[in-house]
Amino acid sequence: MAAFDILTFSLISGVLDDDFIAIDARMQEWAYINIEGIMRRTVAKNSDGEWIVIHLLNSVDQCGTHYFTQQHEVVTDWLSCVDHSRLSSRAYNLL
Repeated sequence: MAAFDILTFSLISGVLDDDFIAIDARMQEWAYINIEGIMRRTVAKNSDGEWIVIHLLNSVDQCGTHYFTQQHEVVTDWLSCVDHSRLSSRAYNLL
């Protein structure tokens, strides 16, 4: 059954939105090639500066942040922008 993997986070101080958006565009391409079961990836930001990444995956078993351990430049660049103390990941089964 398909699932949503929801990441919420803030950027670290000093990272400009436009710079992160460029880095995230590279992450978007990387995700479609390297995250098993990914069907869709969407990114948004609210007025409080909190960001969200929504992955639609084939199953809840594919959810999670396991790909953060990849030492690929795109992943490490993306992670270097994120305030890890504000990073949250949750998985939801589609009904």
